[in-house]
Amino acid sequence: MKNRLMQIVIVNTALISTLLSCSYMKDTHNPNPSAFGIYLSDNGNLILSDLDIEAYLRVEHKLVLNKQGIARWNSLIKHRGKFNNSRGSFNAGGLDKKDFCIKLGDDIMYAGKFFSRISLRPYNGIFILDGAMECDSLHNWLSIENGYTDSPSYDLRENGRIFDFFGSQGKLK
Repeated sequence: MKNRLMQIVIVNTALISTLLSCSYMKDTHNPNPSAFGIYLSDNGNLILSDLDIEAYLRVEHKLVLNKQGIARWNSLIKHRGKFNNSRGSFNAGGLDKKDFCIKLGDDIMYAGKFFSRISLRPYNGIFILDGAMECDSLHNWLSIENGYTDSPSYDLRENGRIFDFFGSQGKLK
């Protein structure tokens, strides 16, 4: 009887810890499957989520960051840029020239690239400016820009699902 009780306790403990760890992994990977997020394309790391955003300015396609978003952004761009004399080029550091994708839940809405104002070259596609600049309370926004596209009549930033998502949160301005 004592062995049977011990087996039940061990099995239940193992089952509970497994369920809790799966739940924890799910919450840290994607806490809300309908949530907005900007992710690095190469490793899937979350850069910013809707929890970091105070407002989405529809006409300007700007993300206004809240205090949490400013702190998160600044922590990601802490590596400062360097000029490479041998190549005559500038690496702005941070997220500069890195690929990203914008998702709602698991669905990719569109993809693009981070650029700094220093490294920006003509680019065919969506890009987020100031991938190497710190934000503060006066400069608390990121601009999602439409570069030189193959199809100038269609703007991927005009995404009804993203507008509906931010509208439902009262963040679409």
